Amino acid sequence: MRWIGLAALLTIALSGNAQATTIDLPANSPYPYQRWADQSRMPTPEVVLAVSNNVERYCVGAVLPIARVSGCASIGTNTIVLGRDVKRRAFYHELGHFFDRLVLTDPWRNEFAVLVGYPDRPWKNSGVDELQEIWANVYERCSRPHLPKHRWFRGAIWENDDSGVRLKRWQVKQGCRTIRLAATS
Repeated sequence: MRWIGLAALLTIALSGNAQATTIDLPANSPYPYQRWADQSRMPTPEVVLAVSNNVERYCVGAVLPIARVSGCASIGTNTIVLGRDVKRRAFYHELGHFFDRLVLTDPWRNEFAVLVGYPDRPWKNSGVDELQEIWANVYERCSRPHLPKHRWFRGAIWENDDSGVRLKRWQVKQGCRTIRLAATS
């Protein structure tokens, strides 16, 4: 009986993240988006997404002026919108918004708010320092498979100069843990 329990534990520990996101691309597409979703270190939401670079169409009402928007998550149309300078980290950031919308519940949002030191801040307050943007940045940082593990959490992770929010290494690690736990609850 002990060996069965140990085998089950090892199976769970060694199994990769079950990636549920499907990117709707034409056959033989040269774009790497499905591969990026599959390579994420974090669980992905169960959803079929399109990817567009039409920032002007989909990102109206974004926090930043359109000229400075590198992407957005068009939740209503299930579209990740990436600016012309496509980067994997922008893709993961926007995928983090879909994870927020489709997987996270308010108790997980509250836990994350306490973790980053803003328990009284609303999740969405239409600013660059809103908690949903901090969440998406943590999701992005935790998802990136191309970061060497020994450099994974060096320094502050908030890369937006418009915000004064800086997270410590332990906060990011706990954020990654929160993502994994939320996906299994």
